[in-house]
Amino acid sequence: MGESAEKTTKMEECCRWLKEKLIDDAKVPATEIFEDGDDMEFNPIMLKRAKKELDVISIKEGFGKDGVSYWQNPIIQTVSEREI
Repeated sequence: MGESAEKTTKMEECCRWLKEKLIDDAKVPATEIFEDGDDMEFNPIMLKRAKKELDVISIKEGFGKDGVSYWQNPIIQTVSEREI
């Protein structure tokens, strides 16, 4: 298997992992995603590419050093907006 095919496979694996990570929770802290992703040997660039590929939504709650960034499944965002 060539290096390019190996990267594609790893990227597909990363996308599947991220989709599963976000499927049950309304939102997941970005720090948790990066830490758990590192455990799975996904680097931050790969995780950000998977986020873009899956149209994952970024949410920031709070301000400055007390602010927390979350990643959210776009499907859950859509359902939540309909309920409001």
